[in-house]
Amino acid sequence: MFRVLVVVAVIAATSVIYAGGVTRRTVMRQRQYLDNDGYHRDVATSIGVCPERNGRYPMGNQCDKYLQCENGVPTEKLCPDGLFFSSKSSIFSYPCQYPPQVDCEGRTQLQPPQSSRDCPRQFGYFRLGDETKCGQFLNCVNGIGYKFDCPEGLAFNELTFRCDWAGSGGYVRRGSIPWI
Repeated sequence: MFRVLVVVAVIAATSVIYAGGVTRRTVMRQRQYLDNDGYHRDVATSIGVCPERNGRYPMGNQCDKYLQCENGVPTEKLCPDGLFFSSKSSIFSYPCQYPPQVDCEGRTQLQPPQSSRDCPRQFGYFRLGDETKCGQFLNCVNGIGYKFDCPEGLAFNELTFRCDWAGSGGYVRRGSIPWI
């Protein structure tokens, strides 16, 4: 009887399922992407492998796409249209932020715009008017646009998403910013 238990234990040990449903095979697949300093994150995340058991990681060259790992199980996620993935966000906060708050770290691609009747993207701040009327902007939330006016003498700055002193970069030509 003792020998039977040992054999069963050995068979069970070779097909161990770690917490969260991650198999030994998955862990071995993850380890093949190790370099001297640990996981080679770019290679691992580009093919959908978790560099660490829990966390969020940028994916490929797309600034609004990320890999979320929970107990070693990877899930590809896409930020809502107009928001970018922030690799510096805490695990306890929402990882998708407005463009001025995110450093894309060389990731230049975005999902195609999902424009609505009011907005060029589902989320974001967009200047209205022209060079002579640049103090009005649109705040888009779920594709619904809400118009706002900057205080007198200020212009909407599309680089910072704030009202700024006119003449200090407040007017920016459309198309010169990648997310517009």
